[in-house]
Amino acid sequence: MTDLKQKCSLNPKINHLRVAIENTLNSIVEKENIILSNKEELMLYLYNATTYIWGPAKILYNPNEEFFINLNNYYEGFTQRVKEIVSRYFLNNDLPIYVDDSVINRLLFMVVTSWDSLSDQLEQKSPTIKTGLFFNTSYEHCNFLKEDIMYHLKTRVNVDLIDATSLTSVRERMCKYDLLITNLPSLFVPECTVVSIHSNPTPKDFENILTVYNEIVNNKQDFDLSIVQKQNSIYKY
Repeated sequence: MTDLKQKCSLNPKINHLRVAIENTLNSIVEKENIILSNKEELMLYLYNATTYIWGPAKILYNPNEEFFINLNNYYEGFTQRVKEIVSRYFLNNDLPIYVDDSVINRLLFMVVTSWDSLSDQLEQKSPTIKTGLFFNTSYEHCNFLKEDIMYHLKTRVNVDLIDATSLTSVRERMCKYDLLITNLPSLFVPECTVVSIHSNPTPKDFENILTVYNEIVNNKQDFDLSIVQKQNSIYKY
């Protein structure tokens, strides 16, 4: 970092690039309300990377772009906002490097993969919906499903076991819930959304839960719609 500061004092173009990098990171921190504990390390990483950019990277398979596409499926709102910030400071700012969309994606890859504890911070910002779980199986099986669902979806769902002896009592209990997860595909509850899954949930079942989760979050007025949302079916199996 000392070496970079010395170069900046001698070369205005290098300083212009350093300022663009620092402003980008500061804007992400402020916009997303997250912590960047390794700022100097990330600044050096981005600066060193830009010194190797000579022109467009037109290749048939770009792993950085594929990573960004998959990440966008996980955290669509976050990635789009960060891409806007990176583009704002790197495009049309007369920087001493070549910049196009492929370069922006490359920089995004570096920012996201090198930002300490970013994934944990994004997960903590996701909203929680109150969820009921009702299966016509054993208590032990239902409790196993509860733990499995909350393990994979983390804080996105707060799952309660619905202790009921009839479908009527299930409906009565669900007035305070946003979502009901069940193995009864014909069960209808007017007060909340119902998702039917298998007794041993499949990736498609989790995808269906996440789809409904996003719909509920988008429709609830008390949720901040700018927060991160998970949208694909990749899990920690």
